[in-house]
Amino acid sequence: IEVLKKAASGDFEARITNIRSKGDVGELLHLINDLIDRNDAYVRESVACMERVSENQYFRRIMETSMQGAFLEASQTVNRALNSMQKRSDDFSDIAEMFERSVVTIVESVSSASTELTASSESLLSIASNATEKSMLVASASEQASANVQAVSAASEELSASIREISG
Repeated sequence: IEVLKKAASGDFEARITNIRSKGDVGELLHLINDLIDRNDAYVRESVACMERVSENQYFRRIMETSMQGAFLEASQTVNRALNSMQKRSDDFSDIAEMFERSVVTIVESVSSASTELTASSESLLSIASNATEKSMLVASASEQASANVQAVSAASEELSASIREISG
């Protein structure tokens, strides 16, 4: 009775020992121990399995070999659920890897485009600087040409005045 009370309260460590009875009573006592063993095995397997699940690990299955009846059905149900969870986890990992590869490719493309844009802007800056220098040279040459034209014009007027004096 003490062993059954402990088992009913969830303590599966106690067993009926020194069974000397034969017949139905002896068989009953052995069956009580078997029942406690099966409960203990199922609880231990379930706990070990669920500890892994709590760590997002789905490889640990309930050993079905010693399970019978409702224990076997429950074990198979848990194992099918774990298989499904493992597949979903694997699928999610595959999707995450594909996403990561896509992001890396995009980052590399943006980086390459940024490098090309930097090179283009440096080239444009050089062209603009060169154009500014040439514009300044053209402006300077234009000023000098204007000064030369004024000098020639003044010289022409002096020459005209000289020719009029000589003619006069």
